Amino acid sequence: MGTSFKQISGGEATTLGNINIHIKKIIELAQEYAENCSDLDLDRNKTSSTTTELPRDRPDMAICYKNVLFMMGEEKDLDTRLKDAERQLDGYFDFWNPLAFGRLPFVMAFVAAGIKLQFYYYYPNNNNVPVRVRIGNTINLGTSNRMNNFKALQYTINAIRIIRTWDHKQYIKHPKIKLYKVIHQRNDTTVTINPKKVIKKVQIENREPTYKDFLKYFYNNIFPKLNNYKLLESKFHARWIYLVFAPVGYMTIPKDEDELRYAIWSVLKVVMILHANEIVHRDIRWENIMRLTDNSWILIDFEEAAPIGRGNRSTPTLNIAAPEYRGVESDPCRAAGDIWMIGNLLDDPIINRIQLSESARNFRDRLTQQNHSERPSAADAIDDDWFSDM
Repeated sequence: MGTSFKQISGGEATTLGNINIHIKKIIELAQEYAENCSDLDLDRNKTSSTTTELPRDRPDMAICYKNVLFMMGEEKDLDTRLKDAERQLDGYFDFWNPLAFGRLPFVMAFVAAGIKLQFYYYYPNNNNVPVRVRIGNTINLGTSNRMNNFKALQYTINAIRIIRTWDHKQYIKHPKIKLYKVIHQRNDTTVTINPKKVIKKVQIENREPTYKDFLKYFYNNIFPKLNNYKLLESKFHARWIYLVFAPVGYMTIPKDEDELRYAIWSVLKVVMILHANEIVHRDIRWENIMRLTDNSWILIDFEEAAPIGRGNRSTPTLNIAAPEYRGVESDPCRAAGDIWMIGNLLDDPIINRIQLSESARNFRDRLTQQNHSERPSAADAIDDDWFSDM
């Protein structure tokens, strides 16, 4: 523990080494040897090529326990940039999202700048805005003073003790979202979950030439008409598209038929607008239906959308595709394909625990007619008897 470190401009790798010794290694030892610590999860944001390399997407380190964030950190090359690291942490952590924390009273944090290491904790004020509080003095790791190195280890060990105590007191509940989690989707698309926004990077390098132009048109002209899911920012580059959405919701499944009816009705409202604008979604499944904190349901993930009648798109995922898509190499992009997918939501094995009423079954059967020409339009479907009491 008598190791000393030197700082150099642009040398965040040296700072990273300090953190590896004093924080990362302790977390890994706890994961392997400490009782009830196998649920610790440490994520470094240093070598990733995802959206998280862009500024202000997520911190350099996020440590979770049972998917609940309990410590995060930011690293800079020089100790003169300590304040920059503090501001950047505050920028990442700008909202105490109840979906992520449950009864957790505070979150620990640190900044490592050159040879300096400073610990903090954040607690929520009455408006769910995180308030940062410094813990102790700045620790100087640039000397041979063993006590400084010991303090760094001690803070990390105490953080682990605190989270285990909270778990024992049942403060730790499985969260509806895991903050700063990077979700990898098809075609090298990545999604990063932040407290107030969702950041999406869509790879387009290997897509058809018109794909970027269509998505740019869609997000600029059609998406604002759909619902209360907002596009905060968009950047269209040669190889990828960068999108920022709000608010943050969570993935879940309806618990009963009333919730199911409301979710399907919400999806139909969006699809009705899409079809009226000559666009099909092409990827309607429960993984692409999100619930917000006001209990509303919204359809998301429009990157597989296409103009109706455009027959040069690849076929949708076969396990949710309508019968007319199977065995063909290109998608005719009919509105009836979306209608089948909506009906198929009621047949999904993950909601089989719900005993559907006769009107729900009749609705499902209308939408999943084998002959696509016999399926109702979205506007007709939303007038079905199943929705009569909404």
